[in-house]
Amino acid sequence: MKLLVFSDFDSRLKWGLALANYLRSIFESVIVYHRENTLEQVKAYVRQEYTMKRYGSMSEMLEKEDIFLKAEVIILAIGGTKNIYFLNALGRFFRKYQQRPIVIAGMNGLTDCSDLHAVLCRIGADIICINSKRNFRIFKEKLQDLNVKNDNLLMLGYARLYGDNTEKSRNCNNGKQITLLIGQANMPAQKKQQSYLMKKVYEYALKYPDHLVVIKERSITHKEHMNAYFKKKEIFQLWRWRYKIKRKPDNILISNEPIESLLGKADVCLGFYSTALIEAIHLGIPTIVIQDFGIGKNIGNHDFLGSGVLHSLNDWIDNKLPIVNKGWKDENCNFASEVEIDLLKKAVIKKIKEKREEVVQYYSEEKFPYFYDK
Repeated sequence: MKLLVFSDFDSRLKWGLALANYLRSIFESVIVYHRENTLEQVKAYVRQEYTMKRYGSMSEMLEKEDIFLKAEVIILAIGGTKNIYFLNALGRFFRKYQQRPIVIAGMNGLTDCSDLHAVLCRIGADIICINSKRNFRIFKEKLQDLNVKNDNLLMLGYARLYGDNTEKSRNCNNGKQITLLIGQANMPAQKKQQSYLMKKVYEYALKYPDHLVVIKERSITHKEHMNAYFKKKEIFQLWRWRYKIKRKPDNILISNEPIESLLGKADVCLGFYSTALIEAIHLGIPTIVIQDFGIGKNIGNHDFLGSGVLHSLNDWIDNKLPIVNKGWKDENCNFASEVEIDLLKKAVIKKIKEKREEVVQYYSEEKFPYFYDK
């Protein structure tokens, strides 16, 4: 049997590859379709025996139909509304040939429980993997309220692969405390917020010259990240007259290492919202979710309400590190263990043996024509 991962970029590809690693013992071969220019950030997830194929247009891939003939099981690791188009194409294929592969879908990272679209767009997949106990409970309840079948939801936990490079190795930092600053696209969004954050990071770096601040470099087309405006400000020198700092302190670094490697070195993690912050908490790294610009969906940090880790940049500067709320952690920081992986394998084998059924989407073309309007 063959397993196919259909993905595109970044953490979605990582999630798909993690599931492939969990399931590869069942299959003879694994094919991975992706759109990344480089696999540097996911190299720990790519096995030598995988066949890696880069594609250009998803719509062209779906029109060819042969994507549905290449494997018995497809891991669908794409974002949001794209799931609707993929599952719609799969439904057309089934009606035409009365056969189709099993599809496993799921959210690749931190998911707002109030964002029901995240699960509704994946209705039609045979198995939908859920990241946390809280998400699982709330999504089950909300689907029941909509009279939508919910027995294909599977509580898997976050899908990540932690090797030796992610083991916490404080002794390898040469005595320097390392803060890992994890950015997200378009956050902070406002120039005032960006300048404020830079000022606080510089303030910390100058106060603790023997500490390191490592900014995780990221790059997504048309979206600004922390590393982008830290570099821009150096070019434009807009901050010099305000903060009287003539250059970026030497103990602020911008790194393009994979997040797993950086987490292995971090003593403290800092950010607004990110699955990497959930990973840091899971790994026992003291973590601050920045609340300086408020708490809400516009910031993204509302998912951490009740965690105990919503703190200010001044707390970080004063070395006042929070302790995570254990009850919150138990509900929200759930990572796939051998138990959950075994449940996933059994669910996949069961689905393979069963007769294929029609693909029934919640966002069907009949009920939601908007999604299909060209």
